Amino acid sequence: EIDSLREEIEELRDTQDTILEEIHRGNGSGDVPGSGSSGMRRRLLTFFAVLVLTFVAVLAMGLL
Repeated sequence: EIDSLREEIEELRDTQDTILEEIHRGNGSGDVPGSGSSGMRRRLLTFFAVLVLTFVAVLAMGLL
């Protein structure tokens, strides 16, 4: 059971890395700051990144 949790945490970390890459790519591109869709997308991605981080932290505490 612990192994399957570890695998899930690894997957979440990969997802988190992907999300963070997306956010950085969004910031680095020539988008107009605060332009409708990209700004919304960035906020959404940031929200999901925080959600994933929180979930991983809770899982890690559960394992200890």
